[in-house]
Amino acid sequence: MTTTYNYPFVVICSLIILAAIMIPTAMAAPLAGAASMIGSNNVTIPLGGVAAGEVWVIWGHNPGGEVWNTANETTPGGAVSITIWGAPLMGSTLYYARGCDTTGCGNEISFTTAMITPLPTTTFGAGYKNLSARHFDIQYVPAIIEDVYSPKLGDMGLPRSMLYGILISLVFIGLWLRTRSIRICSSLGIMLGALLFTDSAGLHLGVPGPIQLLGGLLIAAGLAGWVLALWLKK
Repeated sequence: MTTTYNYPFVVICSLIILAAIMIPTAMAAPLAGAASMIGSNNVTIPLGGVAAGEVWVIWGHNPGGEVWNTANETTPGGAVSITIWGAPLMGSTLYYARGCDTTGCGNEISFTTAMITPLPTTTFGAGYKNLSARHFDIQYVPAIIEDVYSPKLGDMGLPRSMLYGILISLVFIGLWLRTRSIRICSSLGIMLGALLFTDSAGLHLGVPGPIQLLGGLLIAAGLAGWVLALWLKK
């Protein structure tokens, strides 16, 4: 008995079986979607068609030349998202990436990281920084103090010269209570009187003419205090 083979049928069946074997293998590489949640040093890559097992992402600056890869993640297969973060990601830079698993690497996508947002600057401690940079130069102290209190004095309708009057009074009182020295207080009166003599020098208070007379009174009081100190030897 002779067996007759239907060769066309056998060939067709063989091709169908071969195609059934090869097609899943060719399509098993992960399919990368559009990058999301892009920051200045992070990005998330969604992957589909991932085979069960380990999956990772390769990425770099040049197309087809990815040089970095993420850590392997174990997945049951299907879809997964992998996040890249930290160095060597840099802001405002174009990158290329592909998803990979044990069957190979899939399509290539590109993304550009976000621009780096600089930290906001603050004026907190600006007064202290200015003073320390000038080695606490006494001539800058009144101006910095004035910046703080003058707006409040203006709201109350008080001249800024009143602020200096308060400060000078406190200095006099503090020196007197600490030293009980007529000479120190008198010397301070002479120096401060010179600062009030004019509205275009010294502390630049801009006080009117009658108020400037206070400078002369302070000098006169200072000279009188020195005479009294010499007389009392105190």
